Amino acid sequence: MWVVYVLLGLLVLVMALFLVPVKFAGEGSIRERWSGRAYVSWAGGIMAGSWHKEPASPPDYSLRLAGRTLTGKKAAPHARPNVPPPKKDRRKRGPSSVRPWLDRAVIREAILLCRRIGNSLKLKGYLRGEYGAQDPAVTGFIAALIAVVAGGWEGVQLYPRFEEGQLNLQGKLEGRLIPALVIWAGLRFALSQPIRDIWLSRLGSKIKKDKRRMAYV
Repeated sequence: MWVVYVLLGLLVLVMALFLVPVKFAGEGSIRERWSGRAYVSWAGGIMAGSWHKEPASPPDYSLRLAGRTLTGKKAAPHARPNVPPPKKDRRKRGPSSVRPWLDRAVIREAILLCRRIGNSLKLKGYLRGEYGAQDPAVTGFIAALIAVVAGGWEGVQLYPRFEEGQLNLQGKLEGRLIPALVIWAGLRFALSQPIRDIWLSRLGSKIKKDKRRMAYV
């Protein structure tokens, strides 16, 4: 009987670990060169990591696990001979493999998934700056896309510049992630009717192909 209690205790412990939030924060800027820093912490610092990049130096990172610290610095890449990579035999997927994901119901479920995860992250921060492409039409398209995606966010203040191509951005972001909520949102997405129909259909077709292959053996 004690084995059952031990297993139940382990199950409760694992579930409790998935409820412990992961805190993260980051900031960065892009002008002629980009720089930034980020920090992630879990369970009060039992597991933590940091990363930063200065404009004229390679990225630097550190990882701390149960009091032990690992640091590393990405060295500059060595020159390698210009050898073309081997060609891989990849089969092109037809429109039929992509068409199910373009259904309105599927897109609606994907948007709901992003909203559920976004709401659970409790994001705070800002993104400010100016941007512009060489082609004013491209700049207009990007401005319309930003208005649709981030139009309701008070912290987003991006101004298009149609005169010339430029990118001058500065931002900061912080929040927390609860793994259990993200897993639950992913399960709801995978088990929703439109998504379930897709993977059940593909699973059924794979089973049929395996049966046909075994019939010829």
